Amino acid sequence: MPYNNYTSLSDHYKQMIELFDHVHFNSSVSEEVYRSNVNIANSTTISVTHNDISDNRVVRAFDDPLLHLTFIGSATNYKGLPMLIGVLDELLNDGFTNWTIDVWQASENRCYFNNLSSRVRDKIRFKGCFSHSESPHVFKKDCLLVIPSICYETFGLVALEALSFGVPVMVSSTVGAKDVVGGYDNWFIYQSKGELKDKIKVLIGDKSRLKEYNSNVVASPWSYSLEEHSHDITKLYSSI
Repeated sequence: MPYNNYTSLSDHYKQMIELFDHVHFNSSVSEEVYRSNVNIANSTTISVTHNDISDNRVVRAFDDPLLHLTFIGSATNYKGLPMLIGVLDELLNDGFTNWTIDVWQASENRCYFNNLSSRVRDKIRFKGCFSHSESPHVFKKDCLLVIPSICYETFGLVALEALSFGVPVMVSSTVGAKDVVGGYDNWFIYQSKGELKDKIKVLIGDKSRLKEYNSNVVASPWSYSLEEHSHDITKLYSSI
């Protein structure tokens, strides 16, 4: 399709959206991106969920000397896994060795990891494809889920799945689920590669922050059921 046709199509969609009485955004990231391109008069931001996410929160000890990191998603650059592994490689070079990482659903690009040193590869455990039914197994251990997306991600339901088991989550500021993650502790949202490295370094040396985050999650009301979400959306429609 010629460039001018794309421009016309984009303008057409912008004009349609600007006619909406009210827009529901699923995250502040979505709102920020849309508002930077479209004039929107009225909107409400409500996080999303799905019917298989339920309250399974438990108190976690984090008494293992190793920091157990978990990544779920493809190994593509925009999902941030190569960047995350690069950060961990740097930490190894700096003498921070007390960590390991489980990588789920990234086997299609494992050739990337063949170029890494054997020291780093020995720290990576490829777990194959992830399905929601395996969540109790995936989040059974005391771990930190890292969502290092480089590009904008409108929400990120895997963050909510981890939190539903009381697992702390660290996210890039480009991930929409930061709205939920930051509700328990904004420290777990990072802005840059350097900040991610510094924060992982802190957690390798002291897991008290993970314990505190888990305590915040467990102690807070759980308001992410599909029933609660339906109630919020119905209430929004009724108010318009």
